[in-house]
Amino acid sequence: MELKHDLVRKILLYIEENFECNDLRLASSIKIDGFSTREVLYTCRRLLEAGFINGKRMSYDNIPDTTVAGLTWEGHEYLDNIRDSGVWKKTKSIASKVGSVSLSTMGEIASQVIASIISQSI
Repeated sequence: MELKHDLVRKILLYIEENFECNDLRLASSIKIDGFSTREVLYTCRRLLEAGFINGKRMSYDNIPDTTVAGLTWEGHEYLDNIRDSGVWKKTKSIASKVGSVSLSTMGEIASQVIASIISQSI
């Protein structure tokens, strides 16, 4: 299954906006418009592996799932780089010229876009 960068961003934003300090929820309970539960679950598993969210892999009634307990420090840092819709649009535009890029590369591109904006403002 493909890791969809737009879904990564939407899940991170959703968790930041909807989770309190001690929340623990199943990834399968997270609903993101335009994406299936299967896509959300897959993406949450990858975010857990990447260290962007707290939680653990598990099964519920013999159905694989993942618990989500909020963002990690790395998850917050990544989200802060891609939060702004203008920065995100420019980041995706640059990444599309390369083709397939990793989450870390997307974060690096976003950081450079932000640095460019700051440089132009000084």
